[in-house]
Amino acid sequence: MPDQPVWWEIKEPEDSQVWSDFRLTFDFNPSTSSRDWPSFREPVPSVTCALSTEWDAAASEEFLALMKGHIRACARPDEWVYGLDPHHTCCRYNPHLLEEPAPDALGYRDPWDGFVLPNGDYGITLADDWRWGTLGHPWEWSLCVFG
Repeated sequence: MPDQPVWWEIKEPEDSQVWSDFRLTFDFNPSTSSRDWPSFREPVPSVTCALSTEWDAAASEEFLALMKGHIRACARPDEWVYGLDPHHTCCRYNPHLLEEPAPDALGYRDPWDGFVLPNGDYGITLADDWRWGTLGHPWEWSLCVFG
């Protein structure tokens, strides 16, 4: 696919289908209330870790670099990964082809920033066949890594 961009926005009807499948597969029920957590069924096997509520820029960059390396290690060279956020534009990207973009006006480097760490919204990264991924919870301050 030489003419294809390394990342692009998911459009309808794919967006609705992906979210429908995600909700069913992971029993996703987003909520800000701790009585409703976890908001998704954690796959087996998986590891869920607590995230700090006090990130400085250096810690964020270090963690993001670590996660980018893990995503690239998990993804096949020709694999298109999903980046999902229930309240914002979602995308597909190839982590092996994605170069480090300059930050936008808000300081984000899509698609890495919005989907790897929960940043006020759920941050979800999934393999194209969902065999591995990360599920970040923005109010529980947790990150589930599976696959």
